[in-house]
Amino acid sequence: MRCEDAISRIADNLDEDHGQSDESELREHLMQCSSCRYEFEQFQKFWLELGSIPVPVHDGLVTKAALMAALKWRSNVRAALKAVAAIVIFAGIAVAAGILLKPGPAKVLAHVRGESGAPIELVEYGDYECPPCYAHGYHLMIDRLLEKYPGVIRYEFRHFPLTSIHPNALPAALAAEAAGVHGKFWEMHRSLLESHDRWSRNPKAGDVFVDLATEIGLDPAIFKKSLHSSELEQRILEETSKARDSGINATPTFLLNGRKLNPAPITFDDFDGQIRELLGTLKIEKSKGPK
Repeated sequence: MRCEDAISRIADNLDEDHGQSDESELREHLMQCSSCRYEFEQFQKFWLELGSIPVPVHDGLVTKAALMAALKWRSNVRAALKAVAAIVIFAGIAVAAGILLKPGPAKVLAHVRGESGAPIELVEYGDYECPPCYAHGYHLMIDRLLEKYPGVIRYEFRHFPLTSIHPNALPAALAAEAAGVHGKFWEMHRSLLESHDRWSRNPKAGDVFVDLATEIGLDPAIFKKSLHSSELEQRILEETSKARDSGINATPTFLLNGRKLNPAPITFDDFDGQIRELLGTLKIEKSKGPK
């Protein structure tokens, strides 16, 4: 089999049924061809950006449905399918050959808005059940900042559920991640903050999360499966643990280019002033550099 045929068949694998001989031939080629294995490494980078889809590789129908749900918002779907299909096939190879291809026990959660190469990075550690996190309307402030400074700010949200005092903080983070599996993280993020009174301290918060998922256009049955994902929970807890190790101990906590904003801004003008000050500093530092 030629490499061109192998790559093409990787993409087609999601849309067509192939016999065992075809699948074996493809897997054998991928195991032996270093060039195609390199392609896999490139695809894997794409996959990390795309996010995780916690469904069994062998369950073809469920896998296809979840993949298409996560990919439907992308313009170049066929290119994305090649990347996704490569992961699916290599995951099968890893099981068959007894090798492990994925890096580390869990992937990093990444929820980013703005340009990747922006000069200013704003990171928020948040807890959906934390009163200040929703009462001050930080998500609305972030909207305004990104609109006012296009291409200048890269914003990232990271989970930090305070489980000892907020019983539904972790379930809410799981709801956001479950929606994210299907390409709706930011929609659920906003819904959780704007419907705080419906689920906070509510012993039936899970039912509310399913309602919210339905309201943002997700299939409730598929959402429920992701909502109870032990893998997603593990990733949230690992992210929280890493944050504690780095000195994060409260919510909301904001980092501006790595510097903790203490106290946290509570108005848009507070945020805007910090951004303008940093922009001025960056211009001064740039002027001192080599010409």
